[in-house]
Amino acid sequence: MIYDYAIIGAGPAGSTIARLIDKTNNVIILDRRNLDQNEKWLSSKCCGGLIAPAAQKVLEKLELKIPNSVLVSPQLNTVKTIDSKIKKQNIYKKNYINIDREKYDRWMASIIPERVKKEYSAVFKGFKYENNIYEVFYYKDGETKKIKTNNIIGADGSISKVRSLIYPDEDRAVDKYIAMQKWYKSSDKIDHYLAVFNNNVTDFYSWMIPKGEYLVLGTAIKAKENIKANEKFVVLENFLEEKGFNLDGLIKKEGAFITRPTRSSNIKLGFENKFLIGEAAGFISPSSAEGFSYAFKSAIILADAINNKKEILKKYRRKAVSIKINILYKNIKSKIMYSYLLRKIIMELKIFAK
Repeated sequence: MIYDYAIIGAGPAGSTIARLIDKTNNVIILDRRNLDQNEKWLSSKCCGGLIAPAAQKVLEKLELKIPNSVLVSPQLNTVKTIDSKIKKQNIYKKNYINIDREKYDRWMASIIPERVKKEYSAVFKGFKYENNIYEVFYYKDGETKKIKTNNIIGADGSISKVRSLIYPDEDRAVDKYIAMQKWYKSSDKIDHYLAVFNNNVTDFYSWMIPKGEYLVLGTAIKAKENIKANEKFVVLENFLEEKGFNLDGLIKKEGAFITRPTRSSNIKLGFENKFLIGEAAGFISPSSAEGFSYAFKSAIILADAINNKKEILKKYRRKAVSIKINILYKNIKSKIMYSYLLRKIIMELKIFAK
């Protein structure tokens, strides 16, 4: 069988486009995780697990309501900012939805239509183009397998293997970060999410999120500083313990690479019959590392182009301009957020504060 589309990655972007490509197409989706069963993955996704307002709006348009089983308490509507240099602490209104990321991905996969072939526990290895057909190779059940397809959609995250194969000689100037999280079992009850600015830890930001009986502490550190990443995390822990947080009951650690697009050339949409969506395309906020909204939007745009049949890549590129413009805006916002003097003015004047 030759599929019309092979989707690599069943995260928010991949699951969304698999659901939206119409039934006139034969579609297969591959993911390294087993999303059909309730078994624990070997490693969980390093993600704060907050659905931002921009992503919530897209979910509403898709008429998708996150089930209660995916939600995690507490559900809060404020973010407190703490700055290691600025003594003031501000509180901002922000209505995030607090989720269990693993359950969220399983839910998104569960609503993919039955007409889509699902190949889970499948590690994507690569592809080759031969006789006008792509052969996609993956490893499953102890052996290398392959399928044939007319088109490939890379939805395999920020460090995308599909992207590296499509653009083997691309400029690697995109900023790469190591996202790190630690989970602590804590009796502390906090009534806000936390955003931490500490240049001794990172030039980006750090976060703390209460999830049930746990506190999740995370940060994003430049990949080129990976040797010092653990030391920097200890600096973050010490800083917050001095602020009165109890971080003794360590439960688990998580880590992943993320990218921070700072120029339009960091965004790649694909060419010919190969497409990229979500973080694989470079769609992630350079100011907050939020990626859900871009995953949904890029999947919707590409699915719409596919369903209209003609000039798919041209239509995708044209409609994706709005996402690129939003990324540009977030870059401007990033320069303000991560400038000490500008951030000080904003916090002193309580701009945007509750």
